[in-house]
Formats: sequence, structure tokens, C-alpha cells
Amino acid sequence: MNDFISLIDNSKAGKLGPAIKLAVQSLLEIPSEALSRTHRETAMKALVAHLPGESENAESIIVDYWRSVLALMVKLMERPTFYEVSHVIRWKPCLPR
Repeated sequence: MNDFISLIDNSKAGKLGPAIKLAVQSLLEIPSEALSRTHRETAMKALVAHLPGESENAESIIVDYWRSVLALMVKLMERPTFYEVSHVIRWKPCLPR
């Protein structure tokens, strides 16, 4: 589990490779109960670095990747953890008006 999170965390924002896709998919398959608060917080910080606005090449990343990333973010946020408000503020430009 730590290896998957580290892989995402150490990847460059906007760079998508087979290993990153595998890491995201693998984390989606792990039961929520197996993810500690530390795992959830570390994974969220790594995933937020890949959001549009944080990444210069966000347009070049395929939609299926974003679906997986957003699904993982929802899964991570299902359990109570206090995330930094700055993460939500960064999403504001992505939200429909």
C-alpha cells in the first residue's frame, strides 16, 4: 500500500504512466478499512498535486485517468479525516457554475 502511495507521490504532476494508473487502480481495490488516516492523508496530498491547475499538462491526461483519481479521492474522503481547506479551494475553478 505504501508503495502505491509513494509511486503517486513521487510522480511528476501531469505525468501519467502505466505505473501510476496501476497504483491508482490498486488503491481503489483495497478496502477502505485497510487505509489508515496517514495513508489517506498522504494519498490525498499526492492526488491533489495532479489536479488541473496544479499541473501544466492536465489537458493531455485521458478522462479515464481522472475518473479513477476522482473515485479514489471520494473513497479516501468517505472516512473522517480533516483535510486542508486549500485542497478544496484549488478545486473551485473545476466546479460547474
